[in-house]
Amino acid sequence: MSQVFLLFFAVLISLSSVSLAQTNRSYLGFQAGPNLASLRGGDYLKDFFNPRIGFAGGFTYRTDISKVVALATGVIIERKGRKADGEITNATGDPLGDIKGHEHLDYLTVPLLARLNFGNKKKFFVNAGPYFGYLIKGTYVEQLGNQPESKAESTGDYKRFDVGLTAGVGGEFPLNDKFVLSAEIRNNLGLYNIAKPIEVFSPGGIAATNDRTIRNNSVNLLFGFSYRLGNGHVD
Repeated sequence: MSQVFLLFFAVLISLSSVSLAQTNRSYLGFQAGPNLASLRGGDYLKDFFNPRIGFAGGFTYRTDISKVVALATGVIIERKGRKADGEITNATGDPLGDIKGHEHLDYLTVPLLARLNFGNKKKFFVNAGPYFGYLIKGTYVEQLGNQPESKAESTGDYKRFDVGLTAGVGGEFPLNDKFVLSAEIRNNLGLYNIAKPIEVFSPGGIAATNDRTIRNNSVNLLFGFSYRLGNGHVD
């Protein structure tokens, strides 16, 4: 967890430094909303792992280089993961009951985005760039039939860091000279294999490495509120 807080404060210090230098065209804000998260990989992911509803939310920073071009970043907590519902059977194939499972993968995510603005007061925008993620905690929740839920930590099943590409489109609507509302659809496409290799033991007792491939993906619907620093305007 210490790495999480170090990354969090490093980003905040960087944002504060840039804000002081660009107070006439900088915005601090907050974004939050639901997401649809999934894991990509081999055929076993397609057969047993389904998308699940999660959430994302955090603080944002943007500086306008011109009326059209801007740079944006932030510190976002994002719940990713998957859902795995199915049916349990015995050795002869007879059903024993339904099983419902889902996994929370909670990430601290820092996007670095280039943004293009269109319009005057009411702006529409597109943005894109890389993101960097750190897995805070993984939890697997399972329920068999009417039995109580059971939980198990799954953080150790995955690599801590994640890297991918972010792209989004949205609109921005000023309330006055200082406060702005926004709405955005953003896709985070993971490029890094977050799965750790696992050892598989054969009947002869020989261990072999099973190299799995698992990558994150999430589609976010984000609603934002931001405050413009300073009193100047971008030329």
